[in-house]
Parts: sequence; C-alpha cells; structure tokens
Amino acid sequence: MKRMLSLAFVFSMVGSLFSSERPNILWITSEDNSYYYVGCYGNDQAMTPNIDRLAREGNRFLHAYSNAPVCAVARSTLITGAYAVTQGTQHMRSRYPIPKHIRTYVDFLREAGYYCSNNWKTDYNFEGDDKRFWDDCSRTAHYRNRAEGQPFFSIFNFNRTHESSVFPARVAMHRENGLAPSENRVDPNEIAVPPLYPDNEATRQDLANYYDSLTSMDQQVGAVLEELEREGLADDTIIFYYSDHGGVLPRSKRYVYDTGTHVPFIVYFPEKWRSLAPGEQGEAIEEVVSFVDFAPTLLALAGIQKPDYMQGRVLFGFEREETEDPYVFLYGDRFDETYKLNRALTDGRFRYIRNFMPLQTGALQNAYPYNIASWLAFKAAAESNQLNDAQARLWKVTQPIEELYDTEADPWELNNLAEEPRHQSRLLEMRAALKRKMIETHDLGLIPEPMWSSLSPGSPIFEYARSSDYDHEAVVELAFQSGETKKASQGVFVSALDDQSPIIRYWGLMGLANLQDHGIRDPLKNVSLSPDPETANRVLIGWIQARAGQEKGIATVAKEAMASSDDPVLAYALNILRLLDAVDSIPMDWYEAIAAGPDELDSAKRLARKAISGNDVVSYR
Repeated sequence: MKRMLSLAFVFSMVGSLFSSERPNILWITSEDNSYYYVGCYGNDQAMTPNIDRLAREGNRFLHAYSNAPVCAVARSTLITGAYAVTQGTQHMRSRYPIPKHIRTYVDFLREAGYYCSNNWKTDYNFEGDDKRFWDDCSRTAHYRNRAEGQPFFSIFNFNRTHESSVFPARVAMHRENGLAPSENRVDPNEIAVPPLYPDNEATRQDLANYYDSLTSMDQQVGAVLEELEREGLADDTIIFYYSDHGGVLPRSKRYVYDTGTHVPFIVYFPEKWRSLAPGEQGEAIEEVVSFVDFAPTLLALAGIQKPDYMQGRVLFGFEREETEDPYVFLYGDRFDETYKLNRALTDGRFRYIRNFMPLQTGALQNAYPYNIASWLAFKAAAESNQLNDAQARLWKVTQPIEELYDTEADPWELNNLAEEPRHQSRLLEMRAALKRKMIETHDLGLIPEPMWSSLSPGSPIFEYARSSDYDHEAVVELAFQSGETKKASQGVFVSALDDQSPIIRYWGLMGLANLQDHGIRDPLKNVSLSPDPETANRVLIGWIQARAGQEKGIATVAKEAMASSDDPVLAYALNILRLLDAVDSIPMDWYEAIAAGPDELDSAKRLARKAISGNDVVSYR
C-alpha cells in the first residue's frame, strides 16, 4: 500500500511540474550513417567532436535500431509511434492512406501548447501533405519563431551524410563549395575496410569521402548546439541525436542487417531535467531500443499520456515502461522499384532474419545506389568471381530463407549460423518470436502490395486486414510454411490454391516456387488451375511455369505487365521478368511509353528506364 501511495505522489508531483514548466526538446537527425562511423562508438578514423562531446555529457545508447533500413519507412514509424507494417507504410515511396486514429506526435505536442518546427525533411510515406502537422516545416523553420515563453519541440535534419554524398558529382560539388576538403582528411590508403567489402580503390575512396561528409555533418551539429547556448536555452532543453538508419556503402541502407539498422542514438539532459535521464552523465546504455519507442518517450517527457495505438514504450523519465520482450522488430519490403520481404529480430547481439522472397539476388537491383563507385566495383567483382565466399553470397540468386548472426563475434554478419546444430535452440526460439511479433503487429507486409487496390479500394489496407475477409494468423502460418522445402509440403501449397482468399493462394504459390529450388522442377504438374482473378497470382503462376521450362510462362508474365496500369501490379510483373532474365519479351517501345507515362507510375518508370538503358537485370547463379 505504501508503494502505491508513493507512486501516486510521484506522478502527482510530475503532473504539477509539467503544468507549470515543461522542457524544450530538440532532435538533431543525420541521414544514412551507421553507429560505427561515429567516433564515440569506437571509430578511430572518425572526426565527430561535437557528437562525441554530447555523448560524454549525456548518454549513448549502444543498441539503438531503426525499425526499417530506409528513410521514409523509418520516418513513418518515428512520427506515429506505430510500426510501418501495422499502418501500411512499409513500401518505400508510397502514399497510401493510414487509419484516422493513428496520429502524429506533433498533433499531441501542439495540442499541449508546444511550438513545433521541422527543418526540414518529412518523408512520412503516407497520404497527404507532410507539412500540415507542423507550425513551421521549411528550410528556415526554427524554434526562435515561437511565442514568448512557449515551450518548443524542434527538429534539425542534416543530409550531409546521405548516400548521395559519395556520388562522384556530389563529392566534386562539396569540394568546390568548401563543404569537403580538397584532399581527403583520411588517406584512402589508410582506411580500415570492413571485410564485408572487396578491398579496392573504389571502396577506400568512398569511405574516405564519406568520412569527410561525416565530419561536415558533425560541424552542423556543433553549430546547432552553439546556437542553443547563445539563445540561453541550453539549460532548459533536452536533446536527442540519432541517424535515420544505417548506410551508406553496399549492404547497409535497404538491408535489415546491423549495417542497415543499427544507429547512433545519444540523449542529453541539462541539470534541470537530469532526473529524467536514462543513466548517470556519460554512461553508455546497454538497453535495446528502436524508433517505435521514440514517440511515446517524447510525449512522456512533455507530460503527455501515450495514446493506445502507439506500439513502442517510454524509455526514460518518471513514466518509463519496462518490457519483458528482449527483441526489437525490423522490416524491409519494397525498396523503390524492387520488391523484397524481409523480417528480423535482434536482442542487440543475435540477429534472426527471415527472407520471404528468397528466389532473387540478395543485392537489390535498384538504380539509385549504383551511382556509388563501390557498389559498381562490388558488382564487377561479383561478375568476375573475385569475391570470397562470404562477400559473394550477397549476389546469389537464391538467398537463405533463414539467417542467424552473432554480431558480437561477427559484427559484419558474414557467418550465417542458421544451420549450425549448436544454435538450433536459439534459431527455433527467435523464429517463433518473429512469428508472434508478426501476428501481434498484424503485419500488412504479407498482403501483396499488387492486391491492395483491389482488396481495399479507397481505404487503408489496415481496415481490410481487420475485416472478416482476412484471417491474419492463417496467412502468417502459411507464409512461414512457404519456406519449407520438403516434398511433403507440396500438397499443402497445392491445396492453398483452392482457397477463397487470394492471399492464401499467393503464399501457396510462393511455397511452390520455393520448392522449385529444392528438387521439384514443375510443382504445378498435374495440378488443375482455375483462372485466378488476382494479377499477382497469375504472374506467380507464369513465373513457376517459366522456371519449369514452359514457354507460356514468360508470355503470361509479359501479358500481365502490358495489360496493367496500376504501378504496384506493373512493378511486380516487371520484377518477375527481371528474375527470369526476360525483360526483352516486351517490345522496347512499350518501355519507352511507360518511362514517359504518368508520375503515379514511379516504380514502373524506374524499371522501364533500366530496360531502355540495358541495365535491367543482374543474375549470378
């Protein structure tokens, strides 16, 4: 009873404190930089004195993760406090509607009297104008524009470390305008090249250029901190610094590995608010956290109760929430024009990855990152068989269905432990935990994006997924079973083709496609197929037939592509043609028409431009 009374007294005091005085909160965000590039995380070649000082005076989280390894998907999670896969915002470069009850933390802060400014990136990946939430969202947005005495929440987002910072043209521009030194600060010959990459001139040069961008970004951080002090606000302001996800060299951004999701995260509390901090000054925090936790934590610091839909927890402050879940949840779906479906868990040391689309190269065939010299050099080395086994695995057409890594012993995740007998108990436990998480979050990634417009026209896919037409647990179960490679599963997958649900039929077809890589050349042989009303399923049938050596298979996929004007459907069909190395089955003038078509065909236009340029497929068997 005494404990209950003391807690009630504490919370009443907190409420009184916040009603009379509330902290300012400043978020400083950098782009595309993994934790290991920052000096205070142990990188001897980094020069990040301002971020390092913030860590010494605040708290550095050792195990913080972006739930998605790409910006817009990560940012949709950040601003709502809900997983992207729950909202339907997991596909990179999409603008689907989300449920009305899911709101942004900015809404709650402004209702509580905070002035909210964002300078300036949004990229929230859902329907509507991203700027609508803010008091000011622009390149000039600033907390100094608030009313006198008004508490503020402000973001300063720096893109100096974005992956484009190592594009040759951008490097030259930065050197010309003084944002980068005329000669690299770190000699490329002295660079420590991670074993993930081939050790060549392009990799060393990109890393050296990136370190210059990192130092330039750190100077921007320093300028914001100095300005806060000049304004006399440093003693009243809580500061977060973090990166939006990992990056920028190969197999980092867009990949659910540690390189793509493990980010620097530092919090600073001035003396006035030190009682809310997660540890003693300068203490490194071992706790495993992720972006879904940031919104509820932010609201708690401002004295605002966490809304029920938020899926994260309050990490520090008087209202800190404990958890018995040892894992953070990570996801990767469509990345621009390329389809992928990965899910992962990590406890900060072990990482489990599930590949639901293993029949493709691990290396995404997106156009944008191939502006980076080290990506091109990596690709060339793969083509000429100049990679070691661990490096070459990324370029194999068939990827492992399950991956398990010990990031303490193997920080670059080169040694997949999934088939090692001594790790089977851990593998089974993490597999089961991932399945539970996908059920708990009502993971929308298992509903193929090409079906969204037909299943949920004009309304959030969230609503369809909670209707009586959809059995989420059955879909999760079959999606996991689709990775089963024993012949005994063939009957289960064939039976799924008669199901009323197009999603069940889809995962039955994915299971049959996976069996083709494990000794069953034609899993549809002697199967009576009814015409499927869903294009995605017809495309999968054509894919299976083509891989079984049937000429009609490629013709089927090409026909479905040419008959559609819906971007996800069209992009999906073109992805399958690329996997079949059959892009030329469609006339070139058709690609030219798509490339010049409406802006809504974003993914399809990218794929069409690849076909026109002849750089449409990379295939290593």
